[in-house]
Amino acid sequence: MCLQSCAAANTDQVLLEVFKYLDYENLAKASCICRKWNEIACDDSLWRPLCKRQWALNGLPDACVSWKEYFVYYYERFGECIDDYQSCKRNWNSFTESLREQCPRLDNQRLKLIKTVQNANCPLSTNPLLQCEAKQLASSGKARNPMTEAG
Repeated sequence: MCLQSCAAANTDQVLLEVFKYLDYENLAKASCICRKWNEIACDDSLWRPLCKRQWALNGLPDACVSWKEYFVYYYERFGECIDDYQSCKRNWNSFTESLREQCPRLDNQRLKLIKTVQNANCPLSTNPLLQCEAKQLASSGKARNPMTEAG
């Protein structure tokens, strides 16, 4: 009995290691083979690097339960232009990081814009990514959080 459970655990680890070499399309296909493969293919250790590679995302927002959910969220919105999105997002991240280093006051301006969108009952105000960005900016210590300030 112990030998069988040890062998099953080793098989799971081997599959996990093999799945690390798959791209998102093949990982999704592998998850359709059987329940066991689906369980292994949903492992966050597989989807986190895919999120970073495909969408240039580093942090998991509070609103998302898993990296796979985060990947699917972006894929549903930008999947048809995934190749263009990668280069645009990387360039945008580089640009914003450069601005943060050179112009820290811009973080305050971005937070004010987020607050304006949220107060206007805009559909974007419920976007978990927008809420996550506001939390990250506020916690970075570089900017005040106007969403927690009165009026």
